Amino acid sequence: DPLSPPLVSPGRFRGSRVVVTGAAQGIGMAVAARIAMEGGHVIGIDRSTLVEDVCAQISSLAHDGGRADPLTADLETWEGAEAVAKKAGTVDVLVNNVGGTI
Repeated sequence: DPLSPPLVSPGRFRGSRVVVTGAAQGIGMAVAARIAMEGGHVIGIDRSTLVEDVCAQISSLAHDGGRADPLTADLETWEGAEAVAKKAGTVDVLVNNVGGTI
């Protein structure tokens, strides 16, 4: 189950803001879950509104103050990339997992 990784390093991402693109499914979802469970504040980005439910599930399972906030945007457009840059704020780590970006 990608939302319940078997090995977690508690506190590894505590205090970090981490943007994960393509967070609604697959590798992006698994990465976002792992980071939140290790105390990170994940900004999960996807063009699918499914990212809202995924981030809610991740937040309910997170440890060490971790959480996941959703952001719906299409990163294959300038407008989507600009919206993310404005809304994400300061970022400590970027996981650029989405299939295509500008």
